[in-house]
Amino acid sequence: MKHPLRAATLAVAVVLVGLAVLLASQVHNDPSFAGSNMNGKTLPTFDLPALSGSAHIRSADLQGKVVLVNFWNSWCIPCQ
Repeated sequence: MKHPLRAATLAVAVVLVGLAVLLASQVHNDPSFAGSNMNGKTLPTFDLPALSGSAHIRSADLQGKVVLVNFWNSWCIPCQ
């Protein structure tokens, strides 16, 4: 008797590995690949209130650190 669950699991695993290989082949280390017009420009000066407490987040405090900025929009369905 064949095991259909094993065959289905193997098929899913093969597809996932294929997708992982495809994704890995598309990843680039060149920041200019992103096509942003902000590459090579300095961070604008800002002083923003933190989400909790009375602390502030200042651009000067982030100097020399890697910072990820995620922009959300009102028209973005997943962001809502």
